[in-house]
Amino acid sequence: MSRKERRYEKRLEARKPHAPVRSPSATKTGPVASSPDIQGLQQQAMTAYRSGQLRPALDACRAILALHPNRPDVLSFAGMIATQLGRPEDAIGYYRDAVALKPDFAEAHYNLAVALQRLGRLADAVTAYRSALLQKPEFVAAHHNLGNVLRDLGDLEGAIECFGKALSLRAAAETALNLGAALQADRKLGDAIGAYRQAVTLKPGWPAAHSHLVHALMECRDPRAAIAACESWLAMDPASVEAQALKAIVLNEGGDEKAARVILDFDRFVQVVDFEAPPGYASLADFNAALVRVVESHPTLKVPPADDPTYHHPALQITEE
Repeated sequence: MSRKERRYEKRLEARKPHAPVRSPSATKTGPVASSPDIQGLQQQAMTAYRSGQLRPALDACRAILALHPNRPDVLSFAGMIATQLGRPEDAIGYYRDAVALKPDFAEAHYNLAVALQRLGRLADAVTAYRSALLQKPEFVAAHHNLGNVLRDLGDLEGAIECFGKALSLRAAAETALNLGAALQADRKLGDAIGAYRQAVTLKPGWPAAHSHLVHALMECRDPRAAIAACESWLAMDPASVEAQALKAIVLNEGGDEKAARVILDFDRFVQVVDFEAPPGYASLADFNAALVRVVESHPTLKVPPADDPTYHHPALQITEE
């Protein structure tokens, strides 16, 4: 929910039962519906939304708009609900109507952009994000998301600029990581490494930040720094398989095959255990044969349905357990 919509929710909570509700054009055209009607529908919409009943909440918003169509706040709220219902095309319509009525409604422009982005309409999303930023230049999420869209469109310079602006407004590990990825794609490895280090600093326990940093250092042919980054990662998460594997790769490519084998020496981690035949069985082979008979006659086994994309075969039986 956007800040604008949260403020709208608070206003609904604060209104007294008989407080008048008017649209922006009510002073010119007069109220389209009586206040109690609008107030009751608003309360109905919010109560349904809070209880997770999204369809009744959207129906209440539609009822408000049927009586009083010039309500950008209600249109934006309806757009948010439609998005959560998995109806992005409907959401786009509501948000477009909201910004048509209130062009300076930055949050509605932003939500419109998000809906367009989810539908893959990236050029339209860029326009909507820029409209949001025109109204609110320090809209951090709009800068960040616009950077993602521009990167997907191949505009790395534009993406770098957006991520950098978002990061200057609010230090966030996710933004630093995205900035690093855009810089790395643009072959600016030194700057990318700096961004990844910032992501690690902002969120030390985040594996993705460590992984991107190590890969960038490997691409820079700086094995010493890459190993140091792996060790820093392992200090945070000693059980990280990815960190151990990357360290072994760096060691091996750097010529220290012996140190790499210490990490990848499976004889150190795999143990062979010979079992004795359980009581009542002459040999382990007899026990295994009995085990097969029990498994094959288990009552939960059944042939997977014909429409199963992975397991169906008339000679195959599996258990849902």
